[in-house]
Amino acid sequence: MRLRYPMLIYYRWREKRAYSHLLSSKPATAEDAYEKLIYVMALMTSKAAPLRLNDVQQAVTTLRPFGSHLAEALGSRSRRSL
Repeated sequence: MRLRYPMLIYYRWREKRAYSHLLSSKPATAEDAYEKLIYVMALMTSKAAPLRLNDVQQAVTTLRPFGSHLAEALGSRSRRSL
């Protein structure tokens, strides 16, 4: 029982670090951008702690160069969402 709390702190720290890396990383290809978009959408709809607006804006900024590919992949007609 004593190890449970420190391990929980460690896992939360690792989780936040992974989220931060996901949100700030720049995709190299359109496929990477699509996967990142899926992960970000899953993160936003999960029961995890809500994302801050700045984090979402940062993720969208990194996806912007692939807006037309993402719109096509998501079945949208335009880039309005990005």
